[in-house]
Amino acid sequence: MTKGRYQGILTTCVILENQVIYNTELEEQGEGYSKLTSKQRSLFLSDKLGKAESIVFETSLYQLMESLCPEFSGGKWDIYKVGEDSFFMAPVSKNNFTMYSPNQFQATISAISAGMAVTMFVFSSRMYFEPDHQGYEKAYADLLSFIEKSFEGPKILRLID
Repeated sequence: MTKGRYQGILTTCVILENQVIYNTELEEQGEGYSKLTSKQRSLFLSDKLGKAESIVFETSLYQLMESLCPEFSGGKWDIYKVGEDSFFMAPVSKNNFTMYSPNQFQATISAISAGMAVTMFVFSSRMYFEPDHQGYEKAYADLLSFIEKSFEGPKILRLID
């Protein structure tokens, strides 16, 4: 078993019968990000995106996760604030998820990384459909920068390419 810390992301790597299993968790707070409390979460998306857009965003996120990851069957999600202008949502799970990208790339990644990938897809989609919406471009760029420094960043980048 190998443990590592990358930008506040705790990663445990276990190799069982030639299969690598990652269990990645974010600490409650670290350099450049923080997990929102239940109270903060309740108003965060509507404050950040507007009430109507927050509903579209969240619905898109859940539907896309089901589309990219057939094994996903719903559940609770956490919100992580990244820097001043970005965030991502991730399913609360200790399980890894196998993601199937539209670009034919497939990767098994942690729930945290799956959430980052799906959030990036939704940011990209919403920038296209809502080009005048303030904030999506900056949120995308800031989250991309965060992902590039993460342990599973290379896999996430291949998924969203």
